[in-house]
Amino acid sequence: MGHSVSAELTVLESVPGALWYSAWRNFNMIVWLRPSTAEIVAKLDHALATRHDKLQERMSSVHIIVPDVGPPESEARAALVAMNDRWGHATACGAVVIEQGGLMGVALRSAITGIIILAPKHYRVKVFDGFEQCAPWMAEQNNRVATTQLQAAELLELMHHARKTAK
Repeated sequence: MGHSVSAELTVLESVPGALWYSAWRNFNMIVWLRPSTAEIVAKLDHALATRHDKLQERMSSVHIIVPDVGPPESEARAALVAMNDRWGHATACGAVVIEQGGLMGVALRSAITGIIILAPKHYRVKVFDGFEQCAPWMAEQNNRVATTQLQAAELLELMHHARKTAK
């Protein structure tokens, strides 16, 4: 059997029941287990600063929002926009995978779209319903602008692993 890239995944920040942030090469995975708050965004922002200082190259990030997670609080939205502004220069691309359907999914997509519209346009970002559509897009966008080249199959494995592992 081949090498599993998920074995190389490093957890960088975890708030039990709320946030799980892991990384591999220049790829970040953030799993949201409950609606974001300004406090949780501050922890993520600090972890990104530490990671960028060590990595010294553009990062790509996917945010995975699990079912039953509602839109972020208003203070968290403002903090997310500020974080995007602060790290836009260091970002290769970004994606949000929303696993929520129905009216709550619509509300969540609306909130995320608002954050994306307010964010600086240093990089491409897109919202997806699933990992299978997200992984090839992320690999393509990352490989256009980042030094580290990523394969869609590796990213798909990592996203599934992150989603299963996050608690």
